[in-house]
Amino acid sequence: MGWRLFSAVALCIVLPVHAQFEKAEAVVRGALAKGKPYKAIAKASAALEKKDAPPVFHILRADGLIRTGAYGKALNDAKTAQALLGDDLALRSQFVGAYLGLGMLDSAVMYFSKERISDRGMQGEFYFRMGSTMEVR
Repeated sequence: MGWRLFSAVALCIVLPVHAQFEKAEAVVRGALAKGKPYKAIAKASAALEKKDAPPVFHILRADGLIRTGAYGKALNDAKTAQALLGDDLALRSQFVGAYLGLGMLDSAVMYFSKERISDRGMQGEFYFRMGSTMEVR
């Protein structure tokens, strides 16, 4: 009986935290979609201050930082997310944007090469993200 009670209490604690991160992610994505990068950066930063924040907030904050011209900070967030997530399509577009902003075209091209995209179905998505990132410039 003790384990059941403990499991029920643990579930009640974990679910609201997960729901809070989902809500925060929606707010950050909404701010980015509305062209409000500073709001997105602030909300992503607040989420990252919480324990066990998902790495997606590093990617989203990097997106906002790129849009404000803070390319070095965006690159740091992308590297942190890469250490936590490994290779990720959305993450690659943040590296491309940060490197382009820093004038490091050779490094940006490394993330744009076809060899880094193993799934052919993902190539179109990646090229779209690349174009979107460059459009911000």
